[in-house]
Amino acid sequence: MRNLTSLIFAGALLATGCTDKGDTGEDTGTDGTDGTDGTDGTDGTDGTDGTDGTDGTDGTDGTDGGSFTSWDGFDFFDLYSPGASSADLCQLVWFTSGTPSSSTCDGCAFAFDVSASYDAGVSNEGICGSGSDYSQTYASDGTYLFYEFGGSFYPLAYVDTWTPGGADYNFKAYYAYDYYGYTYYYGVWAHIE
Repeated sequence: MRNLTSLIFAGALLATGCTDKGDTGEDTGTDGTDGTDGTDGTDGTDGTDGTDGTDGTDGTDGTDGGSFTSWDGFDFFDLYSPGASSADLCQLVWFTSGTPSSSTCDGCAFAFDVSASYDAGVSNEGICGSGSDYSQTYASDGTYLFYEFGGSFYPLAYVDTWTPGGADYNFKAYYAYDYYGYTYYYGVWAHIE
C-alpha cells in the first residue's frame, strides 16, 4: 500500500506543483528604431523648344491674268429629271480656250478671256435644244469661279478642284440647284498653264 500511496502522492505533485516559472509572458526587449526615408530624386531638365518654321510668301493683290498664259477645257450644262442619277433630259458641252485677261479681279489667282465653242456632236440636246458659241471672262480666287459682267466680277460656281501640277493647274468648278424636282448642273473644267 505504501507503493500505491506514494504513487498517488507523486501524481498529485505532478498535477498541482509542477509549473514553469521561467516565462512571465511579458516581452522585455525594446523595438528597433525605424529606418530613415530615402531622399527624393531630382527632376529632369526640360527639353529645348523646336525651331520656328519659315513664313509663307505673301500673295499678290489683284491680277491681270497672273503668270498663267493658257486655258484649255470645257463647260457643260446638265438637266436631270426628278430622281434621275444622270443627265437624262439633256447635256450640252462647250470646248473652251482662253488667254490672260486685262480685267482685274482683286484677290484672284487668274483671270482669262475664254471662248466657248458649242459641240453638237458630243452634246445630248434632248429637251434643251441646241447651244451656241459664247465668250466670257472667268477669274478665280480658289474658292469661287467668277464671271465678268459690266466691268465687275460675280460668283458663278464653287471651286471643287484646284490641283497644282508644277506650273499648271487642273481646275474644276460647278454649280447645281434643284427647281421643281429637276436638277440643273453647270460645270467648268480647265487645264491652266
